[in-house]
Amino acid sequence: MIRFEDLVEKGVLLGVCADSYKLGRLAGKKAVKVLQGAKPSSLPIETLKELDVILNRRTAETGRFPIPASFRKSVTRVVE
Repeated sequence: MIRFEDLVEKGVLLGVCADSYKLGRLAGKKAVKVLQGAKPSSLPIETLKELDVILNRRTAETGRFPIPASFRKSVTRVVE
């Protein structure tokens, strides 16, 4: 399985990705509810509220892509 994080590490400039750990915790909470007797169809469809923004600094510098300071504040992880 290819993860977006892996693609950024391999050279893609930018990735907006769901954190695998947080996604697993959300799925686990739903599984607990089902195991406690809730019908799966009664559970609301949810998405993660926060996504990770990953920037490959090497690609940005090589391609001479200017990264505004205002955008850098939203980056949660930088790949060197």
